[in-house]
Amino acid sequence: MRPRLPLLIAALALAWPPAQVAGAAGLDSPRQQPGARPSSIATGVVRGVVVDARTGDALTGVHIAAGPSCDALTDAQGTFSCPTTTAGTHVVRVSMLGYVRPDIEISLTAGQTIDLRIELTETPAPLHETVTVTPDRFATRDPATPGEMTITSSDLFALRGVLADDPLRAVQAMPGVSSNDDFNADIVIRGVSPHRTSLLIDGTRTRTAVHALQGQDDSGSVSLVNSDLLDRVTVSPGARPLRSGGRSSGEVEFSTRDGSRSSTRVRGIAGAAIASLVAEGPLGPSGGSAGWMLAGRASYVGWIARRIEPATTTTFVFGDVNAKLTWDANPRHRLSLLALAGRLAIDERDDAPGRNSLDHALTDSGMALASSRWQATPALTIRHRVAVGADRFHNENAAGEELGRGRKLDVAAYHDTAWMPGAQLAVEGGVMAERATDALHLRRLSTRPPFVTVLETTSSTRDTLGGHLGVTWTPHALVTVMSGARLDDDSLVRGGPAVSGWALSEWRLSDAWTVRGGVTLMHQSPAAEQLVGTRGHPSLPADRAATADVLVSHRLGSAWRLQVAAYRRDGRDEARLPNAEPQVIGGLVRPASATSRWDARLDSRASGAEILVQRMAPTRLSGWLAYAYGRMRVHDRVTGERFAGDFDQRHGLNAYAAWRLSYRTAAVAKFRYGSNVPFQGYYAATAAAPDGTPQYVVAGTRNTARLPVYARLDLRVHRAFTCNARRLTLFGEVLNVLNRTNWGPTGGRSAERLFPVVPTAGLLVEW
Repeated sequence: MRPRLPLLIAALALAWPPAQVAGAAGLDSPRQQPGARPSSIATGVVRGVVVDARTGDALTGVHIAAGPSCDALTDAQGTFSCPTTTAGTHVVRVSMLGYVRPDIEISLTAGQTIDLRIELTETPAPLHETVTVTPDRFATRDPATPGEMTITSSDLFALRGVLADDPLRAVQAMPGVSSNDDFNADIVIRGVSPHRTSLLIDGTRTRTAVHALQGQDDSGSVSLVNSDLLDRVTVSPGARPLRSGGRSSGEVEFSTRDGSRSSTRVRGIAGAAIASLVAEGPLGPSGGSAGWMLAGRASYVGWIARRIEPATTTTFVFGDVNAKLTWDANPRHRLSLLALAGRLAIDERDDAPGRNSLDHALTDSGMALASSRWQATPALTIRHRVAVGADRFHNENAAGEELGRGRKLDVAAYHDTAWMPGAQLAVEGGVMAERATDALHLRRLSTRPPFVTVLETTSSTRDTLGGHLGVTWTPHALVTVMSGARLDDDSLVRGGPAVSGWALSEWRLSDAWTVRGGVTLMHQSPAAEQLVGTRGHPSLPADRAATADVLVSHRLGSAWRLQVAAYRRDGRDEARLPNAEPQVIGGLVRPASATSRWDARLDSRASGAEILVQRMAPTRLSGWLAYAYGRMRVHDRVTGERFAGDFDQRHGLNAYAAWRLSYRTAAVAKFRYGSNVPFQGYYAATAAAPDGTPQYVVAGTRNTARLPVYARLDLRVHRAFTCNARRLTLFGEVLNVLNRTNWGPTGGRSAERLFPVVPTAGLLVEW
């Protein structure tokens, strides 16, 4: 049985106090304007405008309070006015759900008018709590990269979920991404296996930033990164600049933020399954040169589940700590240190466990990243990074016998330079050196000789040297061209260095129409166990993939856009373990081979089209509706087989809507649909079990049977209350609102039921 998040979570009731009670308790709620005041009371005027710091958009419905006589909401233009504010010193308190609450001190004299421009930043706030206003809210990090999309901290807060509080699950709801497994945080982009997708943190590729069960066919996973640590997440599904090598498909980058430089802040979240605490502030005086941030999470879902239902057999418990320190040594030189560490523990309590049944699993993971950024001249930026990542796991059965163990240790150094010799030209380049150490030992136990069968044993050290050089050229104000090349040399891979490259362009036809297109050639080295493991083949080459993308984007006003994209990805020399699955041949079942070796014999082709409608606005409705059609076909050059890829999904729909109903109430809806992926292996569907569980039997062709259609609707509501410098937010969430029965793979010959309807709730306190 796979480890899972238990499904028996008790719903917590939300409190909805009436307005008059809230006001009586000192909570921040609009009140009736006071009546006429005695002429002896000196007054003045406080007025202004409130805008979103990132986009410059006016914010409607923001609550403004300054002393006992100023209580107002901003209008459609973001303006407010308190014409009879009592003279004296006041703290102007500004409140809007999803934004940091700034406190502005003013001194008002009789008859004086004070005009304020207040820029609100999303919660959590980035460095200095101000952001350069960008005229194009849909602007991409790399202007010529087709399909690139970024979500900011406000969308992360809405999408990450109460039950797992996981930024990777926020990514699963983004356009072009699919995931039909409630237990896993895997990212599948355009039908390509998750192990071909790069996960980067601040531009640095990592293998150790996910809590995951290892060494087992079934799995469960969650990100090691606390969502409150992040400023944004960027997904690049296809053609792109190759600043980071090592993977042959899409890229997901987490960009962390710096701690507040203005004041110390604390955010605490307590949910039905997980609790987290985030603290940040300046080092030294407010507004100084250094800031810090510390975030911690702990899940207690297993403890709750076993008290609700003592028969629960599986618990999935994790905890982690994230920390970041940033120091501006001088106006041109910044230093930062980021550290992540966590532990995952899984316990099984089967009534009749076998010798190879998992009873206890423990995984420790961590990463540290030190970086420096030097602005040598206004046109020249130099950056250095040193990263260390470590991971280890240990699995055992009920008798304490070892089923598997393993460890990873990655050490890497990077140097990057960006130079702008002119307004139309930018040059960037970088070099890297990495050492990766892997050790893996998996075994099967028996009550008869041989008592121990070694399934896999790997011990390797690989050194990788790489570098890239790229140019961005803007020959005309409406045209941008990006091109470059990358070189990677892996000490475990024969055949010499792998040369990759990219060529991208953007053509802005008008203010409303943009066309982007590009091609990229990428390489990925085989995994250590494929090269030097028990069944490894030391002469495996790096596989390669050529990707071509074209995208047409149309702006519909300032807040809406429509995008249509098409893509094709051709993969070559991908590794396969032959005869590793049971198969019917000549009417007889041929069992899986235990001695075959990895071979580079697969070619693949992924192609499809995507449509996106998106609205991005700081008030009222924001979100997207994205449809994707795709096909992934695989060809075995040795056997001649042609079959659907393991993650081939023809139709997918991702929809997300966040509606800010008022300055303290918001609702979020998230819907995912997928026609679903093959039931991996040589299987055919047969009659379902009496309880409706899909069943499969061994067949002669691969990946012809599929899992049933996946569909899930999640709803979430936030309600905030403020009192002086504190804000309290209650949120309730219901996963799988329609209680639809979805099914996922188990590693056996039947599917397993995924989440039923799961109500949950939580509390966020900010001070």
